Amino acid sequence: MAGKESLRNFRIFPGFFQKWSYFLPFLLLIFWANSTLTIMNFKTERLTQTMSVPNKAIRVLIAEDNLLNQRIIEILVKKMGWDYTLVPDGQEAVDACLADDYDVILMDIDMPRMNGWEATIEIRRTNIHIPIIAVTAYSEESFRKKSFEAGMNEFLSKPYNKEEIYQTVLQYVKMN
Repeated sequence: MAGKESLRNFRIFPGFFQKWSYFLPFLLLIFWANSTLTIMNFKTERLTQTMSVPNKAIRVLIAEDNLLNQRIIEILVKKMGWDYTLVPDGQEAVDACLADDYDVILMDIDMPRMNGWEATIEIRRTNIHIPIIAVTAYSEESFRKKSFEAGMNEFLSKPYNKEEIYQTVLQYVKMN
């Protein structure tokens, strides 16, 4: 019985886990995001070394509302040497598209104010024929079909392959 009693009273830092249990998931998310970005930086450096970047500076409009996804795609696009503009929702994507010229749009589907499908329909309604690539967490066939019906040119699911994004963007830039 003495062993069980001593285990019950054993506390290194009383209340430590109660105070920090709220912050632990957040700290783990930061650690995971930092390690993911470090791995992605290494892989992207290798990617840019093996693929040639065209002479033309590619201008990309990125419509993404999630801050972590914004950071990830921003690092990827910077490593590719592309110029980019980042907007947090579909309405700002439409406004940016009308105000400036871009070679391609990387568009999330699930965004506030105006989702990616609505933004694509609005962009197509203005008779702008810029390639729009859906970059989304959805992978179901119904989302893919709805994206093409809205007027998107391509559909890529997250987690996306960096080479796949590179090749897809180059394919549509060369077509225009």
